[in-house]
This record gives sequence, structure tokens and C-alpha cells, in this order.
Amino acid sequence: MDPKAGDLTTSEAQAYAMLRAVYMDDQETFDKVWSWTQKNLQVRGDGLLAWNYGETADNWLGVADPNSAADADTDAALALLFAARNFGDAAYREEAVEILNDLWAQETAFVGGQRVVVAGDWARGDSVTFRPVVNPSYLSPYAYKIFAEADPYHPWSVLVDSSYTILEQIAQSPELGGTIGLAPNWLALDPSTGQPSPANLGTLPTSEFSFDASRIPWRISLDALWFGDPRAERALNRLSFPQKELGREGRFLASYNLDGTPAADYEATSLYAGLLPGLLFDRDPALAHRVFTEKILGAYNTSGPEGAYWGEDPDDYYNQNLAWFATAVMEGSMGNLYTGEKVIEWDRTSVQTSLAGSKKDGKQPKER
Repeated sequence: MDPKAGDLTTSEAQAYAMLRAVYMDDQETFDKVWSWTQKNLQVRGDGLLAWNYGETADNWLGVADPNSAADADTDAALALLFAARNFGDAAYREEAVEILNDLWAQETAFVGGQRVVVAGDWARGDSVTFRPVVNPSYLSPYAYKIFAEADPYHPWSVLVDSSYTILEQIAQSPELGGTIGLAPNWLALDPSTGQPSPANLGTLPTSEFSFDASRIPWRISLDALWFGDPRAERALNRLSFPQKELGREGRFLASYNLDGTPAADYEATSLYAGLLPGLLFDRDPALAHRVFTEKILGAYNTSGPEGAYWGEDPDDYYNQNLAWFATAVMEGSMGNLYTGEKVIEWDRTSVQTSLAGSKKDGKQPKER
């Protein structure tokens, strides 16, 4: 739940909780969260999740917006596949495949000669005036590789390719901030050519690098860490503005315009958390340690009235989730559970640093 939103919730929040529970080997919590999600969000008549649960038009609590969000559906399906392996129950896999069938049917579109993951069932660009919409921080090539094994009836590998194509197109676009090492929160695709351009989504900060786009390094780094895909590391290296700004200013603000000028005057723990895993592949590996120590561990408070929390506010939903994921990566505990890898095998990666287990002495992080 998001305390700052009246304890309401989203499909993203449920999927994050499922991922955290399976990594903590907590089947009881996993089952409670998934059961609630099935009952309250998987109510569209298909396998996808309604993205927003809150106050409805008739002042009841329920689905406030039935549209789907591709990142949440991806994370929920991945968590279920992890649970099937980790908890030894094939029923979770069957429920994951139910989501995957409709993710493919309703959250992908054929654009410019390739199939791409769009932001949700609403974003496929089915009308003449509405172009397909992509949120780059939803792109999860590591998950599509796992989906290809769990669901051989759809060619998931094409989504891996198109994800990296989109990231490369961004990197070549001054309009999208790519030539200075940024990426937008949202973009639109030309239906014929697939070329990306700015998206207009009302009040959403589409033409900024902020809380959405900052999650790109976290997601792409998992493909580099789990599968060693060289395209992942190239994509992380192209997203270079955060490293440069940290070197120049010693901090990274919560939002930037796509020309590199600040769009906020404050820092955010959750934004550092999204960036952090990508910094592992920086030429200066000490930068990742410095950001982790100062901005993540340094923002960890153990004296809260209800327990420990990240950041200045225990009710900040984004801080509590993203700082958890960033810490799990740095500690080495966010391995590919689908293959039974409970710790990250650092020796398989190109990360030039020592973390929970030292690459120099060949030790691996202890299994938690």
C-alpha cells in the first residue's frame, strides 16, 4: 500500500511485494499478496492486472482504472515463475503463463517492422491519431529470456531485440536526451518506422529523466548480471549523464530536463536506487560503492516507530521498494531464481569491483 495515497495501491506495488517475498523465501506473504491481487486486480476478464485500486466513482474501494501496466504484469509473472521454482509448486507457473498469454496479446504491438512492449493495453496505438506509447523503464529483457523458457508458444526473444533497439534509438536522439546520456520517462513510436519521439500524456512528466526513467539501469543491469548480454552493458554505458553529473556535482537531483538542466532542486533516495545497479558497470567502480554508502545505506534509518526505513519518510513508497531492490543487487542476493541462482555469480560478470563477495579472492556472497 502507498500511505501517501491513502493506503491505496497499484498492480506495480503488488508485483514488487511478490518479488520481495519470493526473494526472502517467504511463501506465506507471497501467497497472501498474490491471493489479494487475484481477487482484487485480476478482474478484467483476462490474465492481466488492473493497474489502479482506489476510490471508485461511487465512493467505494475497488478498481479505479481497469487499464493494465506492462511493468507490473511482467514483474508479477516473473515472481510467479520464481515461486514455482523456489517453493516447488507448478501451480504458480500455470498462473504466470495465464498472464504471459495476455501480456503478449495486449501489451505488445507490431511497430516499424518489429514487435515491441508497450506501456499497457491502452498504449498499443490502435487509433489513427494515437501512437504506440513506450515507457523505457518497463523494458525487461532479462524477464523475456525467462518467459521464453516458461512459454515456448510465443517468440519472446524478439522483445529482447526490440527493447535494445529502442534503447539504442534513444541514445542517438538529441530530442530524447540520448546524445547527452539521458532517456525520457515516456516516448511514442512512429507506427510505420518505429522511430521514437516525445510522448504527450497530459500532466505526466514525459520529457524528463526522473522517477520512471531512473529505473532503466536497474532493469537493464539484471540482464547484464544474469545473462551477460553485451547489449545490456552497452546500453548502460550510453546512459552516461548520471555518472558525469555525480562526478561534477557529487549528487544527482530527482529530475532533469532532456537537455541536462535540472527540473528539481532536491535529491531522492529512490532515484539513486534505480541508478545504482547501472553504476556497477561504470569505468570507476568506486562510484557505485560511494553512491551505495552515502545515498542508500546513508539513508537507512533504524529508529523508526514501526521499524527501519529508507529516506526521510517511512511512508515514501518508492524509497522503500527501490532501495530494497538496489540493496539486494549490491549485497549479491538478487540472483536468477528461475535457474536456482540465489546469489549473483559475480565471476560471470564484467563488474570490476568487490561487493558482498570479492572477485579478487574468488569468494561468493553467502546465501542469505
